[in-house]
Amino acid sequence: MSGMNFARLILAAFIGGLLAIVVAIAWKSSQETGKSLQASFADVPTEAQRLAHDARTRVTEAASTGWQTVKEKEAELAKRIPHRGGDETDMVSEAVIDEAVEGV
Repeated sequence: MSGMNFARLILAAFIGGLLAIVVAIAWKSSQETGKSLQASFADVPTEAQRLAHDARTRVTEAASTGWQTVKEKEAELAKRIPHRGGDETDMVSEAVIDEAVEGV
């Protein structure tokens, strides 16, 4: 019996969270467009898609910037540290290989 109450509690929390997100998106749209809150509920699906696209774009940009920073640091280190071996393996790959070998 208590398992059923717990499931209802989880379901209620989930639905409450979704409703809170919908109201927050509608409120934000209302503030940006000057429409009433009730009229802004129609904009929620479009606004949610825009927010999701913006989030994906920011994550992609952050990952790209992070990878570029790694490559720049690698280039700086390559200038300071003589490259061992004659292969064309970059330093990041070498570090991964060295770490795997040391772990064995």
